[in-house]
Amino acid sequence: RSIVELAHGGSYTTEADAGGYTIQEAARNGWRPRVLTCADPSNRAGGSANTTWNVATGTAVIDLAPGEHVACTWTNARLKPPKLTITKRTNPPTTSPEFEFSGTAPIGAFRLANDQSKPFEGLQPGTYVITETPVAGSPLAGIACSGLPVSRWSREGTAVRVRLELDDEAACTFTN
Repeated sequence: RSIVELAHGGSYTTEADAGGYTIQEAARNGWRPRVLTCADPSNRAGGSANTTWNVATGTAVIDLAPGEHVACTWTNARLKPPKLTITKRTNPPTTSPEFEFSGTAPIGAFRLANDQSKPFEGLQPGTYVITETPVAGSPLAGIACSGLPVSRWSREGTAVRVRLELDDEAACTFTN
């Protein structure tokens, strides 16, 4: 087993005996494999599929024939900080009142009227709780979030708890 560290644009070439090899890129915090391709002359039309790869696991499995040259390329993308947008809806639509919200730092306090949104960009991965202050005569009817698996958000009374990860672009709508 060998470990090879490559910088951006780096390459590694080695002579290897015929046989089976598995090559996997180690996960690096803040990066995700976006493309993994391998050029194997034996994978052409009519040949056997001697090389397979899986971008999700960052793994290439190579069955190297004598004298064969196989080239694999991993292309990664930097993960973006999470983004969360809070939107206010009322039914029936109205221009007043403004609704008060508070959120886990760095979100803090803010106000929204019907059909207004507030984006929070550059957040750190983690759990955030956003709470709407109740307004007499306009009870909160629902909270719905998109851009996240259901397992990473939940309604808690007049609040929503969301767990954000790198690359998330989530949106939650509070409806009265």
